[in-house]
Amino acid sequence: ERSVLGRFNIQGNRFTGPIPSQFGQIERLSYLQLLNNRLSGTIPTELGLMSNLERLIVSGNNLRGTLPTSLFNLRFLQRLFVQDNLLSGTLPTTLKNAWWLFVIDLSQNNFTGV
Repeated sequence: ERSVLGRFNIQGNRFTGPIPSQFGQIERLSYLQLLNNRLSGTIPTELGLMSNLERLIVSGNNLRGTLPTSLFNLRFLQRLFVQDNLLSGTLPTTLKNAWWLFVIDLSQNNFTGV
């Protein structure tokens, strides 16, 4: 069963471990802020199932790996903040088609290429 939670904010705590992939099951979530914790692992591809997501803020953690291409298929996503992590790799080619994104901050990571 899918949840109807609209906003989730755990900014500035000391949460550790990976971002739960179960967030992808929260159908109506429009705002997910996990800023400034100690989260690790990768950004789950399941976040790309959050069809109503408008803002994703996972800055200031210890996230590794690449940006999931599924994020750039979210038609309502307007703001994506992933700065100050340990993300790497090349940026997904689907990024150029995400015209609906107003703001994206990829700074302070280890990305290569464009």
